Order: sequence, then structure tokens, then C-alpha cells
Amino acid sequence: MRDDSLRAHSRACDDVKVTVESQKTGVPVRTDHGSGDADTDHTAGYALADELEHRHKPRLLKTYPTVGRTSEDGHNFLYLAIPQWEDDVLVPR
Repeated sequence: MRDDSLRAHSRACDDVKVTVESQKTGVPVRTDHGSGDADTDHTAGYALADELEHRHKPRLLKTYPTVGRTSEDGHNFLYLAIPQWEDDVLVPR
């Protein structure tokens, strides 16, 4: 990581510590990212996963393959690529 990326990661970790501590979550936390989403800074998602791991809290961070051809397509992977993630999320009863 570059120095500015490390600083951003550190700031995101500080923000997440406050969030995690104040909520004292006991439920699993899932964070999904589309790798082709250039419009979203994924630093906070990674920081959240790191902080939850540090606290031995249940968590899952998934990064899915690029969808479409544009950053907008990547940002909308949740809607455009349901077959990529639905088996990970929807559990048959």
C-alpha cells in the first residue's frame, strides 16, 4: 500500500472501531464488493472486516468479479449479477 492508502486505511479503521464498539454487534456482518466498482472506496469494507476479525466477531468479506464494461455497471453488480452472489446469500429452506 502507498502511504496515502495506509493513512486512509488507518482513518477508516478508527471510524470502524467507534461503530463496532458502539453497536457491540454479535450477529455476523457480511460486506460485498464488486471488483469493477471504481466509484466506491472499498477501504471501509476492508477496515470493517479487519476490525471485526481483531475482535473475533463473525464476519464475511466477499469481492465479486467485474460486471459489465463501465464503473457504473460495477457499482450496480448487486442488481446486474444476481447469479454470481445469490447462492452465497440465499439459503434454501
